[in-house]
Amino acid sequence: MEAKDVGFHLDSPEDSEQLKRYRGSLRNLILTDSLEFRLYRNGDAAETVQLAKLSKDGTLRRIVDTESLPGRFIDAFFDARAPSIANPRELAERRATMSQKPSLSQSPHSVRQL
Repeated sequence: MEAKDVGFHLDSPEDSEQLKRYRGSLRNLILTDSLEFRLYRNGDAAETVQLAKLSKDGTLRRIVDTESLPGRFIDAFFDARAPSIANPRELAERRATMSQKPSLSQSPHSVRQL
């Protein structure tokens, strides 16, 4: 989950390099400003739920007809399959992809299996 400040417009971070890396390496990702929640599945936008809007005077305005949306959204998030990781090297490579570090297969240093 990537959380931004309340009321932060989510289109800007959605196109950031950091989120592109996360979307490319995580099967399930939520981007939120605590009022709007965007679910990405395998890098693609899957669902959006907006619970409220922040008005110019700083008050929250509830979005009508959202009672069933949060439950459906959470169900969609937990419905995704978690990736299986077979060994420490695979885990390290996935983590390296997320942090934009070179993968272990490209590293000049050898990795010792535990």
